[in-house]
Amino acid sequence: MIFLTPFFQELEKIKYFLARNVLFWSSLIEHSKNSIVLFLAGLKTEILLFLLNFGKNTESFARSLVSDLNNVLHNHSEWIKIVIFTYLSIYIVISGLIKLKQWLLIRKRTSEKQLQKIDAEIEIKKTGWFSSDIFLNLFKSFKNRLAYFSVSFLNRINDKYEDSLLFSQTNQIFHFFIPAFHRTLKIYDFLVRFLEQFFISLKIIKLRIQENEILISRLKEEKTKIEIPELLLNEFNEEGEEERAALYAFPEYESINEKVATYWKNHGNASFLIIGRQGTGKTLLINAMLNKHFQSDIKQMRIVLNPSADKNEIYESLLFALTGKKTTEEALKVLTDDLPSSIIIIENLHYLFIRKDSGFQLILSFLALMEQVRKKHLWIITINEYSYRFLTQFIELGSPFEFQLKLSIFKTEDIEKLIVKKAESRGYTIHPNIDKAKIDFLKKKIKKNELKYADIPRYLISQFFGKLVSECENIFPSLYYYFLNSIVNIDQKRIYLEDTQFTDLSFLEKLKPSYFFILTAVLIHDHLSIEELQEILKMGKEELFISLVFLEEKNILKREAIHQKEFYFIDPVNINSVSKILVKKNFLYF
Repeated sequence: MIFLTPFFQELEKIKYFLARNVLFWSSLIEHSKNSIVLFLAGLKTEILLFLLNFGKNTESFARSLVSDLNNVLHNHSEWIKIVIFTYLSIYIVISGLIKLKQWLLIRKRTSEKQLQKIDAEIEIKKTGWFSSDIFLNLFKSFKNRLAYFSVSFLNRINDKYEDSLLFSQTNQIFHFFIPAFHRTLKIYDFLVRFLEQFFISLKIIKLRIQENEILISRLKEEKTKIEIPELLLNEFNEEGEEERAALYAFPEYESINEKVATYWKNHGNASFLIIGRQGTGKTLLINAMLNKHFQSDIKQMRIVLNPSADKNEIYESLLFALTGKKTTEEALKVLTDDLPSSIIIIENLHYLFIRKDSGFQLILSFLALMEQVRKKHLWIITINEYSYRFLTQFIELGSPFEFQLKLSIFKTEDIEKLIVKKAESRGYTIHPNIDKAKIDFLKKKIKKNELKYADIPRYLISQFFGKLVSECENIFPSLYYYFLNSIVNIDQKRIYLEDTQFTDLSFLEKLKPSYFFILTAVLIHDHLSIEELQEILKMGKEELFISLVFLEEKNILKREAIHQKEFYFIDPVNINSVSKILVKKNFLYF
């Protein structure tokens, strides 16, 4: 057994190496486990504190997320340790067997050389069976033959062992690494679900932050809001002489009104199209024109079109209100033969169309009807500016009209006069509210000789109305709303104004494109029902409803019930800001 001594020595080395590595990796895993546990404990605390700050809706998710993370790591810690230990054990055993194989090959070569040398010596001596040292030679030969046989036998066993070792290694790999692969897939699936939930939580957090910002801005507005006398509110809720004066501050308004009146008197007919956004004074301009230029004995017919999901119903009601008939042919006969020369006023012509296939047919039919009878009547038609701009890209909307007027943006001084006169009509005067920041700013201007003390109130009031007109343009509801919300104090009929805090709509820019499609459609049509929006945009009803609720909660859209049917429209207070955002986002291209 002397020849096996090196084998046992190598085996001792392998056992020592294996024990040393097991101790090392065991301590390393234990140390790493403690570090990981400490790290995860800190991570758990940070995640919990981070997520719990965003309200009750994310609290349950945060707790379940951290709990799942802890459970997964706790359940698989032993498995991780076993996999590492198994891998190292397989590596050490295979390394030892490779060394054993090398040792056996060396022994095999040495034995073969020795046997060849002994056979050669015996042949040279040519000793016979009766030689005195024959038994000694036989013993040596037998010993060498036995050594050769033993080494050959061990080599054969080694080859068989290698085959069985390969088979066992394959089984071990299958039994250990296939489950490990399944574990990896489970961990991957867990990470995917974790990231999915994480991004969902981020969206929730983002929405919460936006809602908090909006809430803060609303609270800020509510803090400065005071009780405004009802008499003053009524003055700004009713149209009066001040609005007419503001309209006639534009020379082209009065000029075109005189031209229309003159043409009517000379020819007995005319057609006049008034284009303007909601709240810009289209109706007010018509009233002022009728009062100033037309006698009351002239027959007047005024029809205000209302939104409806059935455009044919709007068209038939228009014909019936004009002539008592519901078909174009019958209405044409009445307008031509039976109806005397009249002033026919039709407001909101844009309700006759919808943006879809054959959606322009009714408005084209009406324009054709008006074209045939315009030589007998004075037609005064109003249309929404955004609808007009959209329609003129597809049809010649202005061709039947001799006169057209687009309501322009008012000058700052005209708006200032309008609002000041409204306040003065109720006995109030307007003054700026001067705080410390304004005082420091004014002192610098005075030092530079850019301003005099006596001009400070006038200067601040002009600055206030300049910003107001720049933001609201010629939309009366928006002008009045922000003016009334800028009142910081009313003391003995003295109204004190602070800088206007306009509604921040920057959050709209971060919304999905679907929201912009909705706003664009409503802006172009002025009023739309949820069924019409669904038909135009080809959106699912649930998705559309959720979007509409969100926009309504943010005071972008308003709802109005007309003939027991609800329609959405953009809040006139914010319509100018919304249109600017749509242009910036390239959803409104005119």
